[in-house]
Amino acid sequence: MLVKGFSAYTNSIKLFKMTTPTPDQLPCLNGLKCLSMLWVIYGHTFAALRAGPITNTKYYLEWLNNWNSRFLLSATFSVDTFLTIGSALLSYGFMKAKCKNVRFNLFLYYLHRYLRLTAPFAIVVLVSATLVKYMGSGPMWPFIDQNVQQTCANNWWSALLYVQNYVNVTDMCVGLSWYLNVDFQLYLISPVLLNALCKYPRICLPFLALCVLGCVGVSFYVAWVHNLNAILSNFYGNYNNYETYYYYLTHTRCAPWFIGVILGYYIFKLKQNEFTLKLNKTVVWIIWKVCLGTMLACSLGGYSTLRGEEYDRYGNAFHIALVRPVWSLAISWIILACTNDYGGPVNWVLSLPIYQVLNRFSYSIYLTHATILYLITYNKKRPDYFSNFNMAYDFWGTLWFSAGISYLLILMTESPIVVIEKMLFERFGKRKQLKRSLESGVDNATLKK
Repeated sequence: MLVKGFSAYTNSIKLFKMTTPTPDQLPCLNGLKCLSMLWVIYGHTFAALRAGPITNTKYYLEWLNNWNSRFLLSATFSVDTFLTIGSALLSYGFMKAKCKNVRFNLFLYYLHRYLRLTAPFAIVVLVSATLVKYMGSGPMWPFIDQNVQQTCANNWWSALLYVQNYVNVTDMCVGLSWYLNVDFQLYLISPVLLNALCKYPRICLPFLALCVLGCVGVSFYVAWVHNLNAILSNFYGNYNNYETYYYYLTHTRCAPWFIGVILGYYIFKLKQNEFTLKLNKTVVWIIWKVCLGTMLACSLGGYSTLRGEEYDRYGNAFHIALVRPVWSLAISWIILACTNDYGGPVNWVLSLPIYQVLNRFSYSIYLTHATILYLITYNKKRPDYFSNFNMAYDFWGTLWFSAGISYLLILMTESPIVVIEKMLFERFGKRKQLKRSLESGVDNATLKK
């Protein structure tokens, strides 16, 4: 079995296999995750272009001042989508396991998560710390050594311990890995919350709601104290303070995660038919319109009021505190509707079987695409010309190049670790079963005596 775990042929078959979803699965999440990942890559493509010289700077600044640039700059909401989906799956899966009387093992729970996250991530950290500086040249190439190689050579340990967002906030190894830090830190506290939610839902659900409100309050306080700007295209703002004091930190970004935990609990109860969600068509249409209008408002909100030279302290603080939880609530309705036959064509699009395949690439693409963008940007020997077409060209090139590298990374790390993990867990489970059998045998023998 171990040898087969490293087989490129066997793992490729599994990687590209599409199956029919079972009733207890949530296929719409595959589509949401894939579309969100595309949004992430498109946003980072823009950020990488901004790091290099361009010839038409005036047009670029005018484009940033235009309202339609907000759709690109709002790509940061995709992170909140991932937080909501991840915690909803975590909550839903935990409830299913409890319902089936699956024995919970805290050590294996943490080990499983750490191995799955770290196996491919460690390869990216290693390459960034050692090899990436030899992959190009040019007048901007020294930035690779400064921004990529040195940060990983010095701070690889904090990257692999998932504490960078508090320990090395301004000097991260693989900068986009801050999301892994937030996700892993919240995963560490999840057993306490999920056990409480399973045993004492009437107490835990209001507590989770209070956690959401607490995160909103903390975000408002941080934005107020540090005079943070909510709109990233505001040239009068301090972008570094926004990232350092708000964007990367778990305690300011956790509201969507708590919302997802609540969502996963209710989806499980609906799947178990413990209660039903019956809505007439008029109500469903109204909620869908409110949901889509809310998402549009989150993307465009504040464009005309929060971008001026005069700082609006209340407006920026309220926007930062509320916009991500509100976005998460809208995403929660989409998931809830699609899993309860109120999704219509949206559910059909999000549940297409092809997303099963694409979703298996999403984590490795997430890990590799930023480094590839650095290589492309700092390898250039002449300035770029900014246009929407060139942006789209760079995006698709980055996506498919990342997909190719990710395929190799999956075969090297993700696929083998699944097999290794299965062997370790099965052996551990057999030992536990043997121990229980022996203890039972001793008890029976004692009773006979």
